[in-house]
Amino acid sequence: MKNVVLLYNTCCIYEISIPNYFLSVTGQEVLFVSLDGDEKRATEGYRICPESALSQIKPKETGLVIIPGGDIEEIDREEVWNILRRVKKQGGILAGICAGVDVLEHAGILEGIISTHAADLDVAVSEQVITARERLLSSGIIREQTNYIKRMYF
Repeated sequence: MKNVVLLYNTCCIYEISIPNYFLSVTGQEVLFVSLDGDEKRATEGYRICPESALSQIKPKETGLVIIPGGDIEEIDREEVWNILRRVKKQGGILAGICAGVDVLEHAGILEGIISTHAADLDVAVSEQVITARERLLSSGIIREQTNYIKRMYF
């Protein structure tokens, strides 16, 4: 299963550096994508070259999608929401950090679950959705990815 990070202009790379590290060192495949597949410039000034466009991911092969914070205007749209809904429907985990949580909310994914928008929490974890304030996503992703692997392979 692939772990996908959705990049966009102004996304906050510092929010995904620790989750990316832990996913990578545990042998998980991490795929960086953007809405159009084109290079993006992060808030920190880094230029990042995604490996593909978001539309090219296969929801059945996607175990996790991470949406970092930043100015989400570029990605807060129906095209992204539909892909996120399909990934969730196929059993994948969706993770939003900071403003990335807004994308999940606008897609209707947070309805009926506890999130960092609905509760005074730094990290909120449900069966398929993780929301976090800024850098605090690491522990939730590691815990949920471990549970997902156990469900799939054991």
